[in-house]
Amino acid sequence: MLLSVVACVVCLASPIARFTSEVLPPADLYNLWLSVVDPATGDIKHQLTPWVAHFVLLAFAATFTLLNIFIYKRRHLQMRTLLFCIFVMIGYYLVCGTFVWRLCQETGYSVRPTVFAALPFVSLVLDYLAFRAVRKDENLVKSLDRLR
Repeated sequence: MLLSVVACVVCLASPIARFTSEVLPPADLYNLWLSVVDPATGDIKHQLTPWVAHFVLLAFAATFTLLNIFIYKRRHLQMRTLLFCIFVMIGYYLVCGTFVWRLCQETGYSVRPTVFAALPFVSLVLDYLAFRAVRKDENLVKSLDRLR
């Protein structure tokens, strides 16, 4: 679960997509802002994205996954929290995909995702593996209780 948190935090601070166009200046999409190079001066302008939801979802999933490490004695709650984090990650990709699609439709940019865009998926897979391990542990404890 700690690797899942690290993957989310790295993705929060890294560019997740690069936008290019023949007419418009190139832009990098971070989770919280869109970084556009001004063609006249060469300066980088950071514009907050109107959809801050993908940043909030990823930060929320990272926080819950981190808190999930410390509730190891309450396996049922841990499994529910992990499932919730998995659904939040799926929601992150839906919101991010919708934002990128709308931006490309409105401006004519073409998009190229970066390697960092795959980190939430890696986190999702790690959360699923943790869920399976917690469920397996819970089943083992139940079977030992039946033997007593």
